[in-house]
Amino acid sequence: MVNALNAPNAVVAPTAPWGDGRVAAAPSTHTMPVPRPPLTAEIPATPEDLAAALQKHAERAGAELSFRVDEELGRIVITVLDRRDGTILRQIPSEEAMRIARYLAEQISHVVDTVA
Repeated sequence: MVNALNAPNAVVAPTAPWGDGRVAAAPSTHTMPVPRPPLTAEIPATPEDLAAALQKHAERAGAELSFRVDEELGRIVITVLDRRDGTILRQIPSEEAMRIARYLAEQISHVVDTVA
């Protein structure tokens, strides 16, 4: 007796993991587009506008932002502080990244001095 399981050129549908002979349904290839909400906020026009918008957002979250320029690297550093006790929640870029940048700047200046 030849059936679909032992026929020489039979195509057998994959069975489902429950193993009782039911055939697993093929996954759907149709995807629905995900609607995106309309943008309601305007993009700040100047760095000062951006800083004010970020500060306003931080205040709603109970934080305060501090902006400063690192004199050695000439980079802007943003510190996020807890408004209740002044604890530093986050620094962007991190202190570790600042140390690496200072080290690399120092190494590059040594290479330039040596080559020149």
